[in-house]
Amino acid sequence: MSSSRKVQKIIDQRCWSSRCRIIVCCLIAFTVISSSNVHADRWKSGAGSSGESYGSGTLLLGDETGGYHRALHLGSKLDVSVNGVIARVTFRQSFRNVSDEWLEGRYVFPLMSKSAVDRLVIEIGERRMEGDIKPRKEAEKSYRTARASGQRAALLSAHRDNLFSTKIANIGPGATITVEISWLQPVDIDNSIYRLRLPLTLTPRYVPGVSIGRHVEDPLSVHNMSATTQVDDAAQVTPPQTYRSRGGELADVAELNIALNAGVELAEIASRYHDLEVSSSGHRYQVVLEDGSVAMDRDVVLEWRPAESAVATAALFEETIGDEHFGLLVMMPPSIQGAIPRSTRELILVIDTSGSMAGESIRQAQSALMNAVDRLTQDDRFNIIEFNSRTRSMFAEAVPANHKNLNIARRFIRQIVAGGGTEIAPALALALGNPGSGNSVDNTNAGSNRLRQVVFITDGAVANEEALLGRIHRTLGAQRLFTVGIGSSPNSYFMRKAARFGRGSFIQIGDTSEVSESMGKLFEKLEHPALTSIDINWPDDAEVYPQITSDLYRGEPVISLARYRSNVSTFEVSGRAGKVSFTTRPAISGVVEQSGVATLWARQKIESLLDSLRAGADIESVRPMVTEVALQHRIATRFTSFVAIDKTPARPENLPMSSRHVANRMPAGSIMGASQAIALPVTANGHYISIVIALLLLLASMLMYVRRPS
Repeated sequence: MSSSRKVQKIIDQRCWSSRCRIIVCCLIAFTVISSSNVHADRWKSGAGSSGESYGSGTLLLGDETGGYHRALHLGSKLDVSVNGVIARVTFRQSFRNVSDEWLEGRYVFPLMSKSAVDRLVIEIGERRMEGDIKPRKEAEKSYRTARASGQRAALLSAHRDNLFSTKIANIGPGATITVEISWLQPVDIDNSIYRLRLPLTLTPRYVPGVSIGRHVEDPLSVHNMSATTQVDDAAQVTPPQTYRSRGGELADVAELNIALNAGVELAEIASRYHDLEVSSSGHRYQVVLEDGSVAMDRDVVLEWRPAESAVATAALFEETIGDEHFGLLVMMPPSIQGAIPRSTRELILVIDTSGSMAGESIRQAQSALMNAVDRLTQDDRFNIIEFNSRTRSMFAEAVPANHKNLNIARRFIRQIVAGGGTEIAPALALALGNPGSGNSVDNTNAGSNRLRQVVFITDGAVANEEALLGRIHRTLGAQRLFTVGIGSSPNSYFMRKAARFGRGSFIQIGDTSEVSESMGKLFEKLEHPALTSIDINWPDDAEVYPQITSDLYRGEPVISLARYRSNVSTFEVSGRAGKVSFTTRPAISGVVEQSGVATLWARQKIESLLDSLRAGADIESVRPMVTEVALQHRIATRFTSFVAIDKTPARPENLPMSSRHVANRMPAGSIMGASQAIALPVTANGHYISIVIALLLLLASMLMYVRRPS
């Protein structure tokens, strides 16, 4: 063989070897990309095997491929009765099993964090079952036994203060089921505005931590979500969530009927997000939806304001049970803050840019940030922290609020986009610092009187609330933490609790049109000293909750609940505003008899007992105390559940039963789920890394081809 032919053969062999390497790398890259996409798609919510999606409140019938098919949703209705400052809410949902199988369904539903769920009723055909309150493990055992024996049964459990679930077993083919849940909740008051908020759906919660490969023993474990190192009950708090049904029609709507007994003449009554029809008779108002029903994709918010002549300084609502009195004191503190000069401060603005904020929420958050920056003065210092799967700070440390730095901040805000996970812990660590460090005290410069305030702007869509609240409790120091709830249905439990532990205040923004007004009110609170060291002289025999009244900011009332045997007619309230002390004796024009005060007192006591766990209390000592109060007052908690059982077996022993889910509607304005995964644990974020690796392999292949011998 000639030398030229030998050289050509070597070149051909090298070319073939190069081509083989390119083909192998391409195959590997294609496999990695495909598997990562399959992995990501597995977590998308609401998509059936045919690609259609369904509305919230739809009974979804799962199959072995992971797809869903729709059962018939017959309707939802909210009946609300408001008396004074307490609302009784009854929520009814009806479904028909249109399959030919016996079914078990599960529905996760949101409430306000201060709600006390005290009633469960299940109707199947003509059968009506009233729930009994039991210790949680006992209730779950009763339900499992009834489920296995073919009896109709229902179980209501609390997973968070604002997140509950209901299971219903042995729904026969063609049967219609109605689930009725009832609860009490207090009305919010701020700047003499009374506000009732009714969540109808929830924002998907991000599940941080590494999967530990253990599934909760629950036949209705949503998406087969496994527990993680940070969230042990991930399967319980991540229900499927959907957009509109195919064709754009709304299958997830609810009727609303509110009977409002304000007790005084009202100057205004309105809803922020829905058109209402209001009729009145004296001080009683009837409120219904103008269109008859509302999409279950955002909170319903009703606000009313008493006429100026009817605004009371203080009111005492009381319920008597036996020889015990339960009192609810609502009092506006004296207006002494105006005479106190504005404090210079160091303001740390923290913004959530995770995937759940995509759409309307991120626009609201950007507008809120711009509003905050515009309120800064030349005496202030500030910084901005952005977080999603990663955390980054605009400046290395807080800087003066001069013209140059403010312009940098505005450019920073405009380029923000939403994507990734909701890793709040690193952002909290950066914003609050560590106890004893320069980041966790009132000032960053020795001798400064600068007050350090942290404003956290987020939808709070996380499943590890307890760990985050514990971090705030440990690292707050002398700082103040304020939270801004963003979106049409944020996690208000976490936001409120974080603000309370942070000795700050909480506001909620549900629409971009509210940003200027809401941020203005927040900054009025930030710019004036809080009322601290508040003491209320209840009778000596009173058991009072909360035991320590939180710091209060401009426009916020004193609210205190107590159980006592003595008669109460007058109060003395004392406290401090900055360095100024005050004592006031509010005029109370009689005691108002009010049903539900005892239940709200018990709910507040339970909350105080559970809060003690974050301060180091032993759960085995707290559990029996919570259980005792909850059983006595019939309240669902993490240690107590409602169970309802029909004694007559309905499902024949030889027929199996399948488990099904009820989906929640995605919040209005959210685009999460259209192109992003929902309820992703950290381990699922690896599909992004996989794509990067695949692209690098393709690039390596191209370089190998370009550099082949000529």
